[in-house]
Amino acid sequence: MQKLCSLVVGTLLLSSLGSILDAQCTGIRYRDFMFTDSVQSNIKYGQNYRYNGQVDSLLLDMHFPKSDPSPHNRPLVIIAHSGGFFDGDKTGTDVVPLATDFARMGYVASSFNYRLGIDGYPAGQLDSLSATRALMRGVQDAHAVVRYFRKSAAVQGNPYGIDTSQIFFVGLDAGGFMALDLAYLNQKSQFPAWCDTTKPGLSGGIEGASGNPGYPSNVKAIINICGAIGDTSWIKPGATPLLSFQGDSDKTVPYATAHLIAFDSVLQTVHGAYSIALRANHVGIINCFFEWKAQDHLPNVANQNYYDTCMNLSRNFLVHFTCGDSLFCDYRNPMAVVELSRKNVNLHCYPNPANNLLTVDLSELYGEEVSLNLYNNMGQAVRKYKGIRNAQFVISKGDLPEGLYLLDAVVKGKRYVSRIVFY
Repeated sequence: MQKLCSLVVGTLLLSSLGSILDAQCTGIRYRDFMFTDSVQSNIKYGQNYRYNGQVDSLLLDMHFPKSDPSPHNRPLVIIAHSGGFFDGDKTGTDVVPLATDFARMGYVASSFNYRLGIDGYPAGQLDSLSATRALMRGVQDAHAVVRYFRKSAAVQGNPYGIDTSQIFFVGLDAGGFMALDLAYLNQKSQFPAWCDTTKPGLSGGIEGASGNPGYPSNVKAIINICGAIGDTSWIKPGATPLLSFQGDSDKTVPYATAHLIAFDSVLQTVHGAYSIALRANHVGIINCFFEWKAQDHLPNVANQNYYDTCMNLSRNFLVHFTCGDSLFCDYRNPMAVVELSRKNVNLHCYPNPANNLLTVDLSELYGEEVSLNLYNNMGQAVRKYKGIRNAQFVISKGDLPEGLYLLDAVVKGKRYVSRIVFY
């Protein structure tokens, strides 16, 4: 009888969680900005020895959707910063915009610090062994931070209101290396023999000893931004889905397969996003790859347009897992127009959100022949209207599903856009 009750309770709980997720996925959540973010800083998730034997307290920051009406069972996005394992921080300009924007869309986001420093460098020559040890310390910390959130949900009453089955990991540069190893370095035989030695902070094998033992450290999907992997054969059929970004002129991390060169030192051969995508396609795992044409390392950090493209594709990728939307890897998503074209003039539409009829105010274009295009949140054209010369135009929802849409018009080289919601 007790087992039956447990089964019934478990079934009801899963049903409840599913209902919560369904409710969260209605409308624009996870697809557009609808919140401001609220930040909680310097939460300790673990500790371990640095390369020099000093104990490092490992800290993270949390970014929440402020005044969230559904503050429970939300997907979590964990972000690892760049810096080559000797620099960078959870508050850096490479990670905070991502964490902020994920929170604005309704995710819970966390940026975290991991152990930095490379033994023997800069005092001596940088070599592959010391660089790999630095990477493995970061990977062990990545495992620890994922375990931390599952532990907090299990024994602390889930203080962050997350769904532990919906944990995603994003890494930039060194963080990208960590994301890839977190997802695909999962066999003891793959773990470099020289790492699990008497060197400080490398005990514990792949999972490491940075804290929160006994909890799983798997993630649902990863986003790799300009990172690489030591061996593409680690990516097996059925492995963790991924989205990768990299410039085809990256001078820091190889775009394909080549020696990694850092500070004039030739290190081991690594495989960049292009080679990773080939392997992922070969073994048939879910993956998207976006190539920044003629761009160097991390163009998304310094250039707003590249950042917007990165954020839009990341949004499309994650909402496939959080809400079951169709996977859309193509950068030519008209939904990205609003971010990428800041000088657009907004169309005035009312009421917005609309239950059935939406009126588009075209008085500013009165007298010009207007064509309107309506796109769904995956960038697919669902309605087209041509030859409009009226000051106002009414669109009927008809058989369109509820959700977010983009309405745009181009007249004499100027683009007019509006995001609208049908409910």
